Amino acid sequence: MVEQLLMKISDDITEIKKGQDSMREELTEVKASQDHLREELTRVKESQDLLREELTDIKQEQSAMVIDIQDMKEKQIVMNERLINVESKQQLVFEQTGKLTEYYTNIMSQLKQTARKEDLEYFDKKLGYHEREIYQIKQRFSAP
Repeated sequence: MVEQLLMKISDDITEIKKGQDSMREELTEVKASQDHLREELTRVKESQDLLREELTDIKQEQSAMVIDIQDMKEKQIVMNERLINVESKQQLVFEQTGKLTEYYTNIMSQLKQTARKEDLEYFDKKLGYHEREIYQIKQRFSAP
C-alpha cells in the first residue's frame, strides 16, 4: 500500500511536472507575445512622436500664415485708403474738367462771334471800295 501510495504520488508529481512544462511553454508564448506587443507599442510611440513633430510644424506654419494674413489685412486697409484718395481726386478732376469744358465752350462761342483777320481784310477792302464809289458819286453830282 505504501508502494501504491508512493506510485500514486510519483504519478501525481509526473503530472504536475508535465503541467509545469505545459505552463512554462504557455508562459514562454505569453512572454513572446508580450515582447511582440512591446515592439508594437514602441512603434506606436515612435509614430505618435512623428505625428507630434508634424503637428508642431503645422502649428508653426499656421502661426506664420496668421501673421501673413494680418499683414495682408493691414496692407488692404492702406490700399483702401489710397483708393478713397484716388476716387476723391478723380471726382475733383471730373468737376474741374466739367468747368473747363464749359469755359472752353463759352470761349469758342465768343470766338465764333468775333471777327477774324480774313473778315477784317474783307471789310477793309469792301469799305475802301464803297468809300471810293461814294466819293466818285459825290464828285459827279457836285461838279457843275
